[in-house]
Amino acid sequence: MSADLILREPLGERVVGAADFPLAIGGGGADVILPAPGGTQAWLAQHDGQLFLQPASADTTVLQNGARISGSVWLRSGDVLDVGSGR
Repeated sequence: MSADLILREPLGERVVGAADFPLAIGGGGADVILPAPGGTQAWLAQHDGQLFLQPASADTTVLQNGARISGSVWLRSGDVLDVGSGR
């Protein structure tokens, strides 16, 4: 089983398949560009067909459904993620 994701971003919509993971999320140079300081702010990856999100460092503020996360979290349909100034 693979985790396919439909990613909607300012550059358009794209389908992300198993071979595309992990994805760096953040500012310039990341796979998913958000209004954020330069570099990777978080990682989006999969394991056993499930998606998870992990902050790139302890200093990075990443929110899942409004709550700050400090380590890896499993994602569910409908989760709202905030990384940098992007949602």
